[in-house]
Amino acid sequence: MRNLSNPSKILQSILGAAIIILLIFPVSGCRKAAEEEVSEEALKPPVAERIKKELTIHGDTREDYYYWLN
Repeated sequence: MRNLSNPSKILQSILGAAIIILLIFPVSGCRKAAEEEVSEEALKPPVAERIKKELTIHGDTREDYYYWLN
């Protein structure tokens, strides 16, 4: 049996056990709830609109469809 006559050792043991309990049990419940709420539509990335803009410099013209994102 461990010697728990030192109050700081008792506090360390209690805090260590509490941290382990808090890290293990709530995570499993939250993860399950989060998986149920996520739909396929929510996982699709956004698609940027393509707006054509012609840029001319030094006589060269190029088309930039995503210029508006700048």
